[in-house]
Amino acid sequence: MAMDLSGNPSALDISAHHPDVLQERKTDVTIKHQRVSEFLEDTQYDALLLGMPEGFSWFTSGGNSSHGLSSRGYAAVFVSRDKRQVIASNVESGRLFQEEIGGLGFELVEYAWQDSLASVYKRLFGNRHVASDTGVEGTTGVNDQLKHLRLVLTPLERQRLRELGREVSYSIETTARVVPQGVTESVIAGEVARRLIKRSITPCEILVAGDDRSAQYRRPVFSDHVIQRYCMIAVYGQRNGLCAGATRCFSFGEPEKPYRKRFELACMVDATSIYYSRPGESFQTIFEHVKRVFKRYNRPNEWTICDQGGVMGTHPTELVATPDSAFHLASNMAVSWCPTVGSARSQDTVLIDDQGFEIVTRVHRWPNNKVKVKGCNVTRPGLLVR
Repeated sequence: MAMDLSGNPSALDISAHHPDVLQERKTDVTIKHQRVSEFLEDTQYDALLLGMPEGFSWFTSGGNSSHGLSSRGYAAVFVSRDKRQVIASNVESGRLFQEEIGGLGFELVEYAWQDSLASVYKRLFGNRHVASDTGVEGTTGVNDQLKHLRLVLTPLERQRLRELGREVSYSIETTARVVPQGVTESVIAGEVARRLIKRSITPCEILVAGDDRSAQYRRPVFSDHVIQRYCMIAVYGQRNGLCAGATRCFSFGEPEKPYRKRFELACMVDATSIYYSRPGESFQTIFEHVKRVFKRYNRPNEWTICDQGGVMGTHPTELVATPDSAFHLASNMAVSWCPTVGSARSQDTVLIDDQGFEIVTRVHRWPNNKVKVKGCNVTRPGLLVR
């Protein structure tokens, strides 16, 4: 049922969804609502306001409150133990309930676009003790706590992540196989972005570095540098509120031996991180294994130059792994490790559960590297030589 602030019903049609997909999303939203209700019970808040796009998308099972690549949210979710509402202006409400959240059991709190949103919040909150992901209008900002509600993926999220991962890796690999030598990093980034957007994937982050530029800058924003020999493409793509990340490296002509060795070490560190990414394992313990590999190959300080990755979800990095973090992984989380060694980098997105790990951004038409960790073969993307 949709309503305005006075409680009057709206005539919006909110049923225009495929029934199977709609039922999956309704189940997903029910799971999220239960998690929020438990959070409210534990923290003694009366309600929760989710105004950031990632919070909105998470709770609505993939609803989009932003415009294109904008990081601004144009609607918010207001959740109590027994009710879920969407706050939106008359400009946004029609699209949201027709295309994004129709049939999912949300009420609409609609306001005229020219009205003050602060006054809308004031009337809606009343005297209630409200938490939020933004800290607006007297609410208590609890975004760091909310991240932990999102880390364990639901069944629908896991399936969506698998589909997203396949298309992210496909977009990177297809671009890497066809771009000619002598183009700029910006051209390559544009080609990847085009392929992602065609698949309704929002490019959250695209890193492209040619030759030794990625050794100088471990998070290299694409530039007008012309690719001559080596290229690294790292991409984080988002769809339905979930993110997947992957990196592929390629070479025009046979790579020199030092570069090959750096690339193989990056793969080894990545494989080690994946192997030890198990439910119950801590970031601290995984880091000990990572540091041990770097030290064995006479690069003991390599891990200090750039972060090594962490847990993914609605954000490219929900939690960054640090050497002293006591955070423990749990079943049905997604991790993405991204070790760098000089200009080489290795990365995929991996789902973990009690049975093992699943690489969701696995390679398509791309060479593989089989890295043995404790007798187990962990497949990593190889170096494509063109």
